[in-house]
Formats: sequence, C-alpha cells, structure tokens
Amino acid sequence: MNESSTPQNSLFINYVCFYCTYLFLNRNFDSYVPNKLASFSVQRSVLDELKDIWNLGTWLDI
Repeated sequence: MNESSTPQNSLFINYVCFYCTYLFLNRNFDSYVPNKLASFSVQRSVLDELKDIWNLGTWLDI
C-alpha cells in the first residue's frame, strides 16, 4: 500500500511546489498592477485555489 500512496504524495508535493512558484510570480505581477480591485480579484482566486489544494489533499488522504 505504501508503493501506491507514494506516487500520489509526490504528485501532491510537485503540485504544491508548482503552485508556490505561481504565487511568487503572481505577487510580482501584482506589484505592477495599480488597480486595487484587480489585486483583490487575484487574491480571491488564490483563496479558491488554496481551497482546491486542501480538497485535493483530503481526497488523497495526506
């Protein structure tokens, strides 16, 4: 059973690393956006993505 759960865990870790890179790039992009409403909508979508990550983690039983 450990062999079957290892690919899922590595997939989840890779997804989290990719998403952290996405957040870093998103933050740098937000510094160039003067409109606060745009940054608010970006933060809202980030919260939705974090909820999806949490749901993925609970679905994989991590």
